[in-house]
Amino acid sequence: MGTRRKWKCTTCDEEFLTGQWFGCCGEEGRKHSVAPKKYWSADSLGLVIHWKTDQTVPAAEGKGAVIRIPGAHASFLAGRYTSTDAEEQETLDRNPSLCTEDEFVAKRLSPEIRAQRATTKVTEMQTLLDEQQAELVKLRAEKASSAGDAGGGEKSPNRKR
Repeated sequence: MGTRRKWKCTTCDEEFLTGQWFGCCGEEGRKHSVAPKKYWSADSLGLVIHWKTDQTVPAAEGKGAVIRIPGAHASFLAGRYTSTDAEEQETLDRNPSLCTEDEFVAKRLSPEIRAQRATTKVTEMQTLLDEQQAELVKLRAEKASSAGDAGGGEKSPNRKR
């Protein structure tokens, strides 16, 4: 295996390396979660990708029962899949049958829907920018107000009394 990627768990905030999928919150059997990542299928709207088969682990002599470990797969719904599992992301990032969102949109959506989608994105971005601008104005006003109050209530020499 090549270089081991460093991951950050969104549940316990711990950093972990590729292959160290378990140990979230100090629990051996709990898998770490990472930031969600979206994937798109280039050729199939109902793609299922398997990368780990079911395993059966025999119990140690006289100790417990047989353990069944389920395999792993990603089922793409309408050509899309989202994962917060680092092991899935590690596998899907290397899968050549997947594409970028732009490639998926170009292949699957009509020119009219793509144009409408682009317009919607621009509108959403403008709304977010307007909200952030309003918040900035509010913060600047609060800062100016608190700076004026910090003067101990004395009037500025430049102000008329």
